[in-house]
Amino acid sequence: MGGAGKTTLLHHLASWWQRTGLVQDVFYFGYDERAWNRQQIMHTIAKKLLDKYEMVTFQSLSLDAQQARLVQLLRSTRSLLILDNLESIIGAPLVLQHTLSAKEQEALRLLLASLASGQTLVLLGSRGAESWLARGSFAEHSYELAGLDQEAASQLTERILERHSASAYRSDPQLLTLMKLLDGFPLALEVVLANLAHQKPGEVLAALQTGDAGLEVGTSEKRTENILRCVDYSYRNLSPDAQQLLLCLAPFTSVIFRGALARYAEQLKQQPELAALPWEKWQEIIEETETWGLLNPDATVPAFLHIQPVLPYFLRHSLSTQQESGYRAAIEKAFYNHYTALSRELSALLNSKQPQERQAGTLVTGY
Repeated sequence: MGGAGKTTLLHHLASWWQRTGLVQDVFYFGYDERAWNRQQIMHTIAKKLLDKYEMVTFQSLSLDAQQARLVQLLRSTRSLLILDNLESIIGAPLVLQHTLSAKEQEALRLLLASLASGQTLVLLGSRGAESWLARGSFAEHSYELAGLDQEAASQLTERILERHSASAYRSDPQLLTLMKLLDGFPLALEVVLANLAHQKPGEVLAALQTGDAGLEVGTSEKRTENILRCVDYSYRNLSPDAQQLLLCLAPFTSVIFRGALARYAEQLKQQPELAALPWEKWQEIIEETETWGLLNPDATVPAFLHIQPVLPYFLRHSLSTQQESGYRAAIEKAFYNHYTALSRELSALLNSKQPQERQAGTLVTGY
């Protein structure tokens, strides 16, 4: 998901590996800037690796011959090739402008596949799985970038507090709750905690939980600096049906038990204002939302889905701007009914005379 620090990490690796001598040259191509095709990538790399006389000969070759020449060079030297923001390549029309045709996608895949097992290292950054590119290139070699660990998140928070003259809130228990809610996402921490310059932690926390439009979420139009634009970027790449159904997740704040989602959907269907939504696509849409990084399975207990920390704020903010005044109330009522029923079941388990049932209730409530 946006805001996790993918691009920052890729740039850091490039700098560190070059500084320590692991790689010689670094080639970075960001698809948030333009739709880099095979020819443009090869031309850019060749200009750096070849002298002006070799470049003249290189440009006289066919594209396939250019690729063969360049691949030979890259496979024999320790360079680093980075392709970032790859989700733009197959992005939805009118949302992502830097797409490649199917023919160009295949040409790019073959170029990367030809570098496999050579000396040049290749790093790819994306919000999606990019399965179209995996065959012959990165295959199963993927890393899910989570938020910062507790120590790093604390260090970043300390710097943010100092920057905004808010160090007095360092021991405020509401700040700890706020940090837990933001789940170590660097952009979320940077943007949301900046509000402490003029608000108390409790006020920022309340605004985040209610979808208050008064919360500052970044003034830049760049999606790498504005947390709402960052979430909106992923949200609008979901299908229209998914966008509508996803609003029903607005009441959740941190994690969702995957096994209870079908029962929650049953409560939602019973609300007249929501009955017409395409509920037959509910499971498909949950999976689609996972693909875009808005929901992520827990590393140790995959039955629980972690919510991208600012997604609930985004959804509540979106609901508050809708004309249908009863839509939000219907979702909240279904959410209340769902957890009322779930609480009764857990209570029955915890008070059961059967040891196995009491243990099951303790495990669920203890998570």
